[in-house]
Amino acid sequence: MTRRQSTAPRELVLFLELFGICGIAVAQPTFDLLAKNAALFIAWRASGFEIVALALCLVFAPAMMLWAAGATIGAVFPLRRMTVHVLSVAAVLGVIALELLKSTSLGYWPLVVGAVTIAIAAAVTTNRWQAIRQWLRYLAIAPPLFAALFLAASPVTSLITASEPRASNTRIDAPARLVMIVMDEFPTMSLLDGTGMIDANLYPNFAKFAATSNWFRNNTTVAPSTEQAIPAILTGQYPKAESTLPTATEHPNSLFTLLGGSYDLNVQEAVTSICPTQLCKRTPSRLNVQSGFTGMVGDVVSIWRDFASPNRAPSFRFDGLGSADTQALDTADKFLATIRPANKPRVDFLHLLLPHFPWHYLPTGQRYEALPLHTIGLDGQDWSSDWAATMGRQRHLLQVGAADRFIGQLIDRLTAIGEFDNSMIVVTADHGVAFKAKLPFRGVAETTYPDILWTPMFVKLPQQRTGSIDDRIALSIDALPTIAATLQAKSDWKFDGINLYGPKRTDDQRKLLRWERNAIKPQGDDSYLQFDGVAGFADVLRAQAAPGPNDLLRLQRVGPFAGLVGRDAQQWISPARSNATATLDQYKWFPKVDVFARRVPWNDVHGFMTAPVGTNIAISINGTVAGVFQTSLVGANGTSEYWGVLANTSFRLGANDVRLFEIVGTATRPTLHEITYGA
Repeated sequence: MTRRQSTAPRELVLFLELFGICGIAVAQPTFDLLAKNAALFIAWRASGFEIVALALCLVFAPAMMLWAAGATIGAVFPLRRMTVHVLSVAAVLGVIALELLKSTSLGYWPLVVGAVTIAIAAAVTTNRWQAIRQWLRYLAIAPPLFAALFLAASPVTSLITASEPRASNTRIDAPARLVMIVMDEFPTMSLLDGTGMIDANLYPNFAKFAATSNWFRNNTTVAPSTEQAIPAILTGQYPKAESTLPTATEHPNSLFTLLGGSYDLNVQEAVTSICPTQLCKRTPSRLNVQSGFTGMVGDVVSIWRDFASPNRAPSFRFDGLGSADTQALDTADKFLATIRPANKPRVDFLHLLLPHFPWHYLPTGQRYEALPLHTIGLDGQDWSSDWAATMGRQRHLLQVGAADRFIGQLIDRLTAIGEFDNSMIVVTADHGVAFKAKLPFRGVAETTYPDILWTPMFVKLPQQRTGSIDDRIALSIDALPTIAATLQAKSDWKFDGINLYGPKRTDDQRKLLRWERNAIKPQGDDSYLQFDGVAGFADVLRAQAAPGPNDLLRLQRVGPFAGLVGRDAQQWISPARSNATATLDQYKWFPKVDVFARRVPWNDVHGFMTAPVGTNIAISINGTVAGVFQTSLVGANGTSEYWGVLANTSFRLGANDVRLFEIVGTATRPTLHEITYGA
């Protein structure tokens, strides 16, 4: 009995020595990252109870696992108990050292060597000096304090404690079905043909919808990030701050509380939670996050592991797991299936992450492989080169084609159930995206603000059959006031936006919420940037999605040798082969192509070449040039990296003859030298 009484306190002391430093190594940095990215909990669909449980896991689990492992080994090998404990303490202190050293500019191996050296020193000092171990015990007070601050004094607090609003008692004098689609990362420029009109050849369904709706062509967003832009659309209010969470609690006066008292709500939000749970059934997240509490824990482990990894940059910033729907067209199809005839007024709302990255859809709806953003030339948030930006835009425009396909399906579905004519239909987007070298693809710069601010805004009124183009000054916060005015929703709410069918604005200074990824910042403490609407809109109207002959291969024709695409390669092939060799990741797929498949992994190509960056290459499929690319990234061992999307019309069912060429010469006199390639 005496032995048990002496052992139990010792094990408690050993646990406390691990508890504090595990809190510093794991809990504190993870709490900090989650507090700065609290919207992740919305993507996880986490309840307040689950958030508290997660905090407790972060505080207790790491120390408990290390202590349990040591205690188990000690039970079998009692003389090794303290050795295991000292090694555990040293390992945790080494991790802390690694996290601290990464604020320097040390490379991978210096970081590892430095952390291991500190861990060894920690093992020696912990083993020799009792004062060190006493100090470790005092640190046990830290993890509970970290958890308390996270739960009670961070943006996460409102997700735990606040109550949600109820539906208003708004009187609706002209009720009609409302269908509202908010797309994502969608600049107006991507729709246009160079004359200010929709490119009907590339995007026939947007053109068709514009023919029966009012196209507010001069529409701009008020925020460049989804978490602030979507609430602005749904509330008619300018965002308060970048840190405001996109929840019903923070935005009590929204489309859903305005109409929820008298309308059925069919709502699918992607990144936000503006519709109160008592009004909207919570649908599982379709974002790039795991589901359930265990899935959330798994994602959090990944967050911490990425933070602690010696491979990460010194200025680590977590960019979020839940920023993309990798199955966006499946989400769209499931939403279309929920659009049914209704006996009472109804809202069908979808926030669809199209044409948002990952860019991996063809206009046919077929899906190819989504490459990591760094692979396609994104250096952090900036495009690494002109070519990387050009190829990124190509993938984006192909995905705009997939968004166009969905609009056609939406029109067909509403027509099939007899609701198209009677419905008010609003199609818009939260913000744009830019494709300019050395500049952010989402943040705003002096030359990218037309790409980011101007977004589509189409409004079809009930019984409207003829479309129009309206170039009045329109803002994303005008959507809800326009809906309220059309439905004659009698509410005393005050909107920042206006009814787009009422008096016009005269001030053409566009306001945009400041965002950490913006390349330019507001002066002083102002929360908003100001932009010249006249100059920006003029840039938009000059934009052209894809120049060249009016055929379906336009999106494949990019770069100095664009004219080769779609033509017989034989006329340019030289007998001399290229000195370069290459890999081609998709090699295994070419003998077994199914042109009708939903997933088409052979449609995009990626590989490395023994050639310098900037080498022009062509790929022919069955004798026809299906794509021209440049190597744009430096690979290992003196190689360069290439990637691109091939014209799917070049493939045939079954086996395909695929050849890779180096292009030399000029655009008017090219020569193709065949390259030997393998998997």
